[in-house]
Amino acid sequence: MERSIDAVLFDLDGLMVDTESISGNAWRLAGQELGVVVPEEMILGMVGLSVTLSVAYAARYLGDSALAEQLSQAGRRHYHRQL
Repeated sequence: MERSIDAVLFDLDGLMVDTESISGNAWRLAGQELGVVVPEEMILGMVGLSVTLSVAYAARYLGDSALAEQLSQAGRRHYHRQL
């Protein structure tokens, strides 16, 4: 039985652009902007997580959900600028 292909999905995240490094650097820059040290351990713990899950992880790690959200917002600005 012959099957036709309806779609092909190419996952280029991390292949064409090293988004992991850009993301980590964005979190570091956000920390500098807000006067907060963003630990490497926290950044590594967020690898592969969505924005929503990263903010939740940062909130648990830092024990401060408002700070995690502020870092995320600043980090997104830095991330998009770097891209």
